[in-house]
Amino acid sequence: MTKDEIVELFTKEFVEDIFQNEGSEDERFEQVFEEESMDNGKYQHFAIIIKDNQTNKHYRIKGNKSGSYFTDYDFNYSPGAQEVELKEVVIKKWFKV
Repeated sequence: MTKDEIVELFTKEFVEDIFQNEGSEDERFEQVFEEESMDNGKYQHFAIIIKDNQTNKHYRIKGNKSGSYFTDYDFNYSPGAQEVELKEVVIKKWFKV
């Protein structure tokens, strides 16, 4: 998919539907992973990875919410998506002996 096709497909309404229903209604897309959210007090940023079952490609879509536990939250979803792929990463760390 080209960048223009991604922008055209992943409209704000489409992304909102995916977040609220954990996938699209036509079953072309399915949520396969939810990334760890970043909580900054009143604001929380989150992202999910979805799979396009027609092309077997994966995309990250993002959203955020603001508000508080005592009031309603306001959810915002970013239109568009980023194509992503899963890669294994090896990390080396120093530990005391």
